[in-house]
Amino acid sequence: MSDNGLGNATIDVSMRTAMHYHGTFLMRRSQHLFVVLLLLVVGCVEPIQPRPIGEVLFRDDFNSLELDSGWTFEGDDSSLVELVADSGLIRLAPEMLLSSGEEGAISFLSRKLAGNFIVSTHVTFAPGTDRQVAGLIVTGDDDRKVSIGLIEAALITGTFRGIAAAAELPGGSIPLAKFERVNVSDVFLQLERSEERFTVSYSRDGENFLRIANFETTLSDSVRVGMANLIRETCMQQCDQPTIADFDFFEIRTVVQSVTDSGPS
Repeated sequence: MSDNGLGNATIDVSMRTAMHYHGTFLMRRSQHLFVVLLLLVVGCVEPIQPRPIGEVLFRDDFNSLELDSGWTFEGDDSSLVELVADSGLIRLAPEMLLSSGEEGAISFLSRKLAGNFIVSTHVTFAPGTDRQVAGLIVTGDDDRKVSIGLIEAALITGTFRGIAAAAELPGGSIPLAKFERVNVSDVFLQLERSEERFTVSYSRDGENFLRIANFETTLSDSVRVGMANLIRETCMQQCDQPTIADFDFFEIRTVVQSVTDSGPS
C-alpha cells in the first residue's frame, strides 16, 4: 500500500485463485472467509497525460422522455431502470438479496460496440451493501470482462470503500484487480480499449484523470459496453439494503493515437 500524493492509498492485487462473480470486478469469499491474495505488491495511480480528443461516436445525457433505442437492459427486472429525464440521469438499482450469501444479481444497461474506443460516465453512488459495485463494464462474446466502478466491501482488514478495476476471464477467474481507496460518492470513470490493451481511470473533475491500471486481455472485436449496478453473490452484510446508482451521462469516443503511442516513424 502506498500514498499517491493525493492522500489516497493504492492496493495492487494479483489473484490466481479461481473466483466466480456476477458481472464483474473483485475477489471472492468462500463461505465466511474472503479469499484474498496470493501476491500483494505496491502500486501507484498515474496521472494520464493530456492527449488529442477523439470524435464523439455516441453520447446520452438521459434528458429525453424515452431511452435511446440502442440500449439493452440485461437483468431479470426492467423496473430496476428508471429514466429521470427532468434531472438528466439514468437510475439503476440491483435486485434485492433476501439473505446473506444468496446468489448476486446485476442490472446492466449496455450497447453494442466494435473496435477501439473510450467510454466514460459520471456516477453518483454511496454503496450501503457489502460487495455492491456500480460503474462501467465491457463484456466480450465469450464473457470476458473489463470493469471499473465504486465499491464497498467488508474485508478482513476492515471496510473498504473506493474504486475497483478488474479484468475477468470466462468462468469468473480474475488474474488481476486493482483498488484505489478513496472515500467519494461521485466520480468520473473512463475505460479505454486499444486492441487488447484496456486502460481504466477515474477523475474527480472530469478533466484530470488518474490511471488505475492497464490490463492486457483478449476480448472479441464486438463487445457490449455500458453501466452496471450489482451485488456480489458473496455479500455477507446488509444484503437487503442495496443502493441506487445515478449516471448522468454516457459517452463513447474514438481513440486518437498520440505521438508517443505511435513510436518512431
